[in-house]
Amino acid sequence: MALKDKKLPSDFVVDKTLEQAIRSAVDSDGRLSCHKAWDLVDRFRISRILVGYVTDKLMIRIHDCQLGAF
Repeated sequence: MALKDKKLPSDFVVDKTLEQAIRSAVDSDGRLSCHKAWDLVDRFRISRILVGYVTDKLMIRIHDCQLGAF
């Protein structure tokens, strides 16, 4: 599936390690900074769009995005 063309399927299951890393990186205001999201992209070697989709699924907002990627 080309993620840039489609949303994740509704039955998509988020990897628990990735979910835990995202939740650990969330700021005190309940949002994830774009910088931390990009760090997760590098750490897990996944696409930025996948991190955006996963955070949407987890109902976590991304803020301070320098390129408007999220």
